[in-house]
Amino acid sequence: MLPFIYVSLLPFEKTLLENVARADDSIANRVNEPGNPSAITKLFERWGWAVSVGGAFADLEQDLSDAKEKETSTSNPSPDFVPSPRQRENCYHAFLGTLSYPQLTNKCRADNFDKENESFRESLLLSRDIFRFLRSAPQHVRMSDSDSEHWKIMGAMMLRFPDEMERWTANRRLSFELLASEARFEIWQVVRMYLNHLVGPSAGKSLLGMWGTPPHMSLQLKIWEEKQAEYKRSQAGLNRLLQEIRGLESSEFDGDENSIDDSTGSVDERGDIEDNEVF
Repeated sequence: MLPFIYVSLLPFEKTLLENVARADDSIANRVNEPGNPSAITKLFERWGWAVSVGGAFADLEQDLSDAKEKETSTSNPSPDFVPSPRQRENCYHAFLGTLSYPQLTNKCRADNFDKENESFRESLLLSRDIFRFLRSAPQHVRMSDSDSEHWKIMGAMMLRFPDEMERWTANRRLSFELLASEARFEIWQVVRMYLNHLVGPSAGKSLLGMWGTPPHMSLQLKIWEEKQAEYKRSQAGLNRLLQEIRGLESSEFDGDENSIDDSTGSVDERGDIEDNEVF
């Protein structure tokens, strides 16, 4: 039986998720909802580190295949060839090196992987059918048991804002973008967007509404209508201010318009009011 292969969160990622739980009171009520486990599964499969570990097995298999060809020194090596323990050890360290690249945080993740997956390393060194073992390895990647409470927070975040979390974690592209990217995310990026959305969700919805116009309305028309509405608001604000100024002048000078000092000029002449100012 193939062993499970565990990948874990880093301490700073756990701290970020704890901050989300403190900032959003509704998280505590959602961590135990029935839909949380399925949300966690979907998120874990998209998590950048889990995706990286799964992809690195293909590189490890290729390294061992290269060692296989080098050992037999023939273009058609024997299918029964078994890499030596030393070759496997060297390829395993190259595998950890792949996981460590290119950031310092990845080095910490690779070190954690080495500590948490002794059974994987033993199976790699001892397995007779090592290539079959590596091809099936991605299906055995699991989250670390010590991270379960923090992944429940992630699942609750998905239940809280399902549409937004789907977009943030799946790298969903806008309709005018041609290239699609792999569905993967980093914890810190999602936490940042989640907290921003929690504080001011209306601004994001308004922006998306600008792009998600109905088929009969072009984006340019939508922007023009927004500008027209802004202009009407500014004109209404200006008229209110002019009425207040006239009222003050009338009460101060008993309605004698000729007593006003002409040197000051009118409101329009002085230009104190910007046309685009909104009150």
